[in-house]
Amino acid sequence: MDGHSQPPGAGFGERILAEVRTMRQKAETMRSALLDPEIASISVVTIPEKAAVEESRRLIETVESHGVFVSSLVINHVIRDCDCRFCREKKASQSSYISELQSRYQAKRITILPDYGKEVKGDALLQVAEDLYGKGQMET
Repeated sequence: MDGHSQPPGAGFGERILAEVRTMRQKAETMRSALLDPEIASISVVTIPEKAAVEESRRLIETVESHGVFVSSLVINHVIRDCDCRFCREKKASQSSYISELQSRYQAKRITILPDYGKEVKGDALLQVAEDLYGKGQMET
């Protein structure tokens, strides 16, 4: 080995440091965007059940404790009117969680989406878009 050649892996540390700097710069840019309500809007999606409501509460508290404002809450899978016993009981249970969310988050836009009875994908997403934006529940 002559004194001029570098051992294998030379410069590896510099490449790692450069990559870390790049990642940090991207993270700072993202953080700045999230903190600016003119650039970013955060919506939390939940379902009206105890565990999900509690998890959403913790998420909103955590995010907002870092200065990121959660502007809206989407309550998904809400049972529609139905005469069967199961649906009546489920709807009653959901209503209490929906009321709790509406009371706790009065300053946020709250959107309620029905349970569509199946997984929503493909063309069925057009109905979700209509329910969200066509009926004025969410802003575009």
